[in-house]
Amino acid sequence: MPTRWLDQLEIALIYAMAGFLFWPNAVSSISMIGLIVLTLVRKRKAFLPSLKELILLLPAVLILVGWAVHGFTSAGEMEVQLWATWLGALLYFRIGEQRRHFPTALALNSLAQAVVVLSVFVLSDHATADNFSQFMRDQLGDIFGVHPTYVSAVWLWSGIWIVLERSWPVRYRQLTVGTLVIMAVLFGGKMPFIGFVAVIGWMILQQVKGTWKRLGMAGMLVVFMAGNIMLNPGLKARFGELVTLNLDYQEGQWLNSTELRIGIWKCGIDIASEHWLMGVGTGNTRAALDACYERYGQVEFFETEFNSHNQYLHFMLTGGVFSALLFLTFFIWLFIQAIRRKQSTLIAFLLYAGLLLMTENYFSRQSGMMFMAFVMMYLYFDQQSPEGSAASTLAT
Repeated sequence: MPTRWLDQLEIALIYAMAGFLFWPNAVSSISMIGLIVLTLVRKRKAFLPSLKELILLLPAVLILVGWAVHGFTSAGEMEVQLWATWLGALLYFRIGEQRRHFPTALALNSLAQAVVVLSVFVLSDHATADNFSQFMRDQLGDIFGVHPTYVSAVWLWSGIWIVLERSWPVRYRQLTVGTLVIMAVLFGGKMPFIGFVAVIGWMILQQVKGTWKRLGMAGMLVVFMAGNIMLNPGLKARFGELVTLNLDYQEGQWLNSTELRIGIWKCGIDIASEHWLMGVGTGNTRAALDACYERYGQVEFFETEFNSHNQYLHFMLTGGVFSALLFLTFFIWLFIQAIRRKQSTLIAFLLYAGLLLMTENYFSRQSGMMFMAFVMMYLYFDQQSPEGSAASTLAT
């Protein structure tokens, strides 16, 4: 097959893989397998990673060891299988011929998804101005099969990536970023919004020259954040939870998302303290958490499958203190590598991901794993820094 057709096939597979947020999981998984096979055919000799690059597999090894040490429980098999995506992303993004198309593919997929979601909800007979944001959150999973927090996380990062994209005209970038940010914050995800603001703030410090310009753009960022929290019903309600906490967990009490998370984290910390050395094992965390939830006498803890909602805590639960420390060390090592190589976009994503992992187990769900694996591996192996000032898109 001619090289030109191989390139076009690879680009098509990248676009299919980048739509993981709304396709059935099998579509993106099959696309990734196709990309790996295509890369193997085109670059046989360079296909396997070097010994140094194998350190990128450390988180997967930790999960596998946590599964093996506790007897290969059947409940852990599904979680272990998720890390095949991490391995696949490593194999493709390190040498893929057309991998540079992935940021644009993710951004355009996100924009198309945002437009489709907005169209569906605007045309709905049940949406009103008063409950539009909450209506979107409630219905997103039923209609599209994806959690609103994951939607916010992917769309906001896509917005950041468009800010860094140099091939698009500035006005198109501003319009696309604006659409994605507005749609993402409508879903009211607190931590994705905080992560987005943190990354934009870091970009201002890094790339805007002059104290007064920095202060001016920082002020605009504060106004943007405060305005969204006060005027966006979804974000206002989510941040409002922080000042109305009730941790009594009495029977019949309605719990908001923050109260649920605090209860979950308390159980997670208690279990981790009891099993600090070896953890409870990959696949055994749900049973241990459910047993702890029974102490609250609150049915809301059993209305859905609540994991630990903290990726760092999850490694502690599956493999004990050494597993948690090794995962944290791995994350710090990635930061050091990014700083040493002057990979500003990787630093930005690690800052973003580091915050997201505090409130969700992204590596324990397929869409979360694909998001983290694809973006992190792409950026790790992409050592070309974008030209120009990323902040120019915000300032123009």
